[in-house]
Amino acid sequence: QAPTHFLVIPKKYISQISAAEDDDESLLGHLMIVGKKCAADLGLKKGYRMVVNEG
Repeated sequence: QAPTHFLVIPKKYISQISAAEDDDESLLGHLMIVGKKCAADLGLKKGYRMVVNEG
């Protein structure tokens, strides 16, 4: 288990990735950028893993 875990959750409800619409593209990309910034803020310099669950 990793010593650090965090969640990035959008305000807009999307039940699962397969339900995302084309207009959710910028939101989903934004989640990746926010995750990157959170990792940097937490000092995760040796790398990190991002996971997206479906369902």
